[in-house]
Amino acid sequence: MFLREVAHRFPLIARFLAGAARKWHAVCCIGGKKLPLLFPRPRDSPQTPKDAFQDHPRFFSISTALLQFHIEEVPGLSEAQLRSAPGAVSLRLPPGLNYGLRERQEWLNRCVVEELRRQCRLVLAPRVQAWAKRGGVSFNRLTFKDVSSRWGSCSSLRNVNFNVWLLLLDEPLVDYVVCHELAHLTHLNHSAHFYAEVDRIMGIPGEAVRRDRELNRVSRSLAALGRYR
Repeated sequence: MFLREVAHRFPLIARFLAGAARKWHAVCCIGGKKLPLLFPRPRDSPQTPKDAFQDHPRFFSISTALLQFHIEEVPGLSEAQLRSAPGAVSLRLPPGLNYGLRERQEWLNRCVVEELRRQCRLVLAPRVQAWAKRGGVSFNRLTFKDVSSRWGSCSSLRNVNFNVWLLLLDEPLVDYVVCHELAHLTHLNHSAHFYAEVDRIMGIPGEAVRRDRELNRVSRSLAALGRYR
């Protein structure tokens, strides 16, 4: 029921929570082209009726170890306001707007994606640099992208890329993805030597395979809920 309530408040925003037994605390999927409506509009209706969400207070919040992200309607506000600091974001919206409209959902998604990109530069980039220094590896360029198929990538040009949504994973999985891509600087494959390199960077023998399985479970869970990784 909680997921349905959140979907009613922001039709392209859903908060997905997993229990501690699965060892990851919160994954958030927000709007745009990657997450379908949890309550799709009828085929003959191009937009949600204007008053469809008026009975629901509009507030959304996600908390992870690396990011606190809040979206809320604020009475008396005439235009959107974005307040942010490293690891903390507050998006304040004028009340009464119809967020069932596709163009408003897309606008909201763009706001969230660009702020996630900025937060990655502030929060994730220093983390990547620290792991690279610890592992004794170097890369040429670091980029943060809004993509739907992978959490990160590494090219033969020694450029590493990370998904802006990575900040919304549990911290151990974030570190694993970082070390995974840094290991590709040495091995552009997924051989036993590659996973040994991930273990070396992380400093924990056998940890790469364990966290890789955990990340795959998370990705499958997101795919089942409508967002593929």
